[in-house]
Amino acid sequence: MKSNKQRRTEIMARRHARAAAKQAATARRSSARQLSEMTFVEPWMVALNNSFAVPRRQYSDYAFTCRDCAKPQVWTAARQHWWYEVAGGHVWSRAVRCAPCREAERLRVKVARQIAEAGLARKRERLAVVVASEERANEA
Repeated sequence: MKSNKQRRTEIMARRHARAAAKQAATARRSSARQLSEMTFVEPWMVALNNSFAVPRRQYSDYAFTCRDCAKPQVWTAARQHWWYEVAGGHVWSRAVRCAPCREAERLRVKVARQIAEAGLARKRERLAVVVASEERANEA
């Protein structure tokens, strides 16, 4: 049978081993990220949108899962630079869809807008007919 002191020693040894492994994994990940994958922020180019601080100092590749197709994707630092600084995207926005799903969503919204506009045009035509008939009835 082991004493409490022996158990504590084993527990602490396991904790130190886990911490060392975690620190080594973090070091490997940070060294694997090259400077070419990072793009530095130009704060005067970012549209702050009522925010008083630039939320990041550099753009680095951002891994995410597509909301529609659930495939893992990467939002590259170059695309983030374009989105935030050139296109003027909102400072706190993030990518949620992959490129094919974004295109499908744009098409879906475009078709829905066309259907809605066609319905409004029909409604305006009916209203014009009703107004014209009322005007004729009032003239007579």
